[in-house]
Amino acid sequence: MSVSNSIVAALVIAAGAMWHANAFAADDGIALDRAQYANRPLLPDFTGADCPDNPRGLEQIKGNLYRHTTGVGLAVHSGLVLVANEGALVIDLAMTCTATWLKDEIKRRFNVPVQYVVSRARRSHQRRSGVPE
Repeated sequence: MSVSNSIVAALVIAAGAMWHANAFAADDGIALDRAQYANRPLLPDFTGADCPDNPRGLEQIKGNLYRHTTGVGLAVHSGLVLVANEGALVIDLAMTCTATWLKDEIKRRFNVPVQYVVSRARRSHQRRSGVPE
């Protein structure tokens, strides 16, 4: 690769990194007035019903990284769990009943609490919070 191609490649990477960094929300220091949301109507949790027959799994990928799954066939859902001494980071929960099971399974197997949850919002599905209280 020539020097000019290397420079162009570096500039493209740098520009992409700057755009990517600006695409995320940041704390602007202005307090959020949560009162405006206090009496909003909430939809019932359509994933809150018991699901004892739903197959679930928690399999080690490597080291302290695990894959959690629920469902069967084309309806299988999976996400990740990173276990640390301070607690577990759970990425992309599926349903409340599965989240409750996963929280208990992490506590049973690793004796740590679920410390953080990252939930992806999807355009074609309702937003999933799935974090048991």
